[in-house]
Amino acid sequence: MAAPVIALLTDFGLIDTYVGELKGAVLTVNSDTTIVDITHHVPPQGVDAGAFLLGNAADAFPSGTVFIAVVDPGVGSERRPLLVETPRAAFVGPDNGLFTRVVWPGTVDGPATPVLASLPPGVRAWRLTNPAYWREHVSNTFHGRDVFAPVAAHYASGVAAGTLGERVDAIWRLPVPQPTARDGVVTGEVVYVDHYGNLVTNIPVTILPTAAVVEVGEQRIEGLSMHYDAERPLVAIVGSHDTLEIAVPGSSAAEALGVGRGVQVRVAPA
Repeated sequence: MAAPVIALLTDFGLIDTYVGELKGAVLTVNSDTTIVDITHHVPPQGVDAGAFLLGNAADAFPSGTVFIAVVDPGVGSERRPLLVETPRAAFVGPDNGLFTRVVWPGTVDGPATPVLASLPPGVRAWRLTNPAYWREHVSNTFHGRDVFAPVAAHYASGVAAGTLGERVDAIWRLPVPQPTARDGVVTGEVVYVDHYGNLVTNIPVTILPTAAVVEVGEQRIEGLSMHYDAERPLVAIVGSHDTLEIAVPGSSAAEALGVGRGVQVRVAPA
């Protein structure tokens, strides 16, 4: 039998020992585990960004993967620790909206503010309440190491979810900005700025006109590029997750344009 896969997504960074300690807690429970780092550079306390990145990454992993996702500004408070099962994977982490895009993927209807939302068909969740599957000493500030990591390792080793906690029927859901289309003009926004400074929008390729004019800030881009064309100072391109991105080849669009998350992007037929 193949070793279980446990994938990690956090805002811990790599300067401190936090990521190493989290992995050590997994391996203490099950040393026969394949651990994969998705990213540890979610913007600090950036639950929205963490939900976006987790939603993008999850489908790249094999069915049955267990994800530990920790972007947890409310650690030590009354926020609930969760195990969530979807038809393809399991997710362990805080109940603060971090699982929005894996529990409700691709939906256009949703709340305007964070809400406690009923789980859709095929998804189940448990509040982690059984300390027998935690580390012996639990720090109020490091549930990633002391609760989520050992729980994920036990679950990946075959411990039933019902043994780890109590069923819940609703978890926190974040609003997910959606583009609008009116009179042939699509209006969306930048939802993420990646490591390269590319402006990732929420406008899917499926609603882009064949010939497009893209406006962001005071900039106007004629047409879509097929690649990061170094001969153009600014390009609009369909990124790897099939949404529109704005890029400065060889540099940072965010810095060049002085914009970031939330800025409006308009796309009109050429």
